[in-house]
Amino acid sequence: MMEAWLARPRHIYQVDVYRFADRLPLVEVLDAVKIAQTKFPDGGLRGFKYFCGVCHRKLDDQEIRHAWD
Repeated sequence: MMEAWLARPRHIYQVDVYRFADRLPLVEVLDAVKIAQTKFPDGGLRGFKYFCGVCHRKLDDQEIRHAWD
């Protein structure tokens, strides 16, 4: 189903998701999914790109927090 939504092979978008899951706590990844679903309820490539953007923002915030510790 995701392949049809994203028009990308499964292994390509899975790499992106796994990369975020390795660098963020699971709760943060799931929060990014909820945020993206709220903005793009039908999913699709725009929704996935939005999800990636949310994850990147969370990573940036995490990096800033660790720099101040």
